[in-house]
Amino acid sequence: MLRYPVRPISAILLFLLSAIVIAPAASAAGSTITTSNELVLFLPIILALIITLMLWKLLLPTSLSSLQVAFEVDDGLYEVHRLTKTRADSKDLLGLPRVGLGIAAYLMAMAGILILITELLIIPSTFHAASVVMMVILIALPVLYSPLETLAAQLSKKSSVQEAGGSWLMRFIKRFILLILLFTVTLAILLYGWNAHPNDRATWVVYAALVFMSPTILAYGRILGASWNMLLVNKWRSYKGEQTPVNPDEPGRLARLNSIVLVVFLVTMPITAMNGIFTVLYVALGDASPTTQQNILNYGGLLG
Repeated sequence: MLRYPVRPISAILLFLLSAIVIAPAASAAGSTITTSNELVLFLPIILALIITLMLWKLLLPTSLSSLQVAFEVDDGLYEVHRLTKTRADSKDLLGLPRVGLGIAAYLMAMAGILILITELLIIPSTFHAASVVMMVILIALPVLYSPLETLAAQLSKKSSVQEAGGSWLMRFIKRFILLILLFTVTLAILLYGWNAHPNDRATWVVYAALVFMSPTILAYGRILGASWNMLLVNKWRSYKGEQTPVNPDEPGRLARLNSIVLVVFLVTMPITAMNGIFTVLYVALGDASPTTQQNILNYGGLLG
């Protein structure tokens, strides 16, 4: 079986870590947008596309090479299905009907984010117009696609494979109707807030965006809520070197390191969520001064 080299993957992770750690602080007020043809201004786009290509060909198949799905059938008893074990298996999985569309949306969003990171790394005070346009397009399209697809999936009683085998015309009509409904509800909320609350329009823009993204938020919440406890318990056992129904292979050092990192994320997720909820309620309903509210929002909320 063909083995991919490890160095390119490490280079990607090192680059992303470096971007987060050493990227200079960019001020929106001091940034400019230019249409100059200097080569250095196009480097962010070139680097972002190269890294996205490596992500597509190297990191993505590797991350899906040991994929399992577990269903809890009783207390402490799981029905586990191994979907992939090798990179070849993950490539077969990625080749299933309509999976490529989701992967394309993911890669587009990553490319847009990488362009922003590389812009901040190279020349944080100057953005090329082409970079700005590409960032908007690459991020906006997945954002528009995700709520529509998740809403259609939650309303459908068929699996994605069964639906892919049906009529493309019916799928198109279904998604077109859902798109019209989603945009109508979002636009109605936006217009109401825009006209009824002219002094608080920014808040109503957020409300409208929240409604538009609600199918994706609900889908993510359902998935995370159904698997949070199982993941936490099993990843903690994997960190201790134990074999689990979800991870039947004996964990190595890297697997144990990944497990403890995931445990930390899982433990902090509900804390972060509650912090966000109570912070918004306090700022919206409390009587704190505008300066205090701004400091709370800028420095991590009530628990920041």
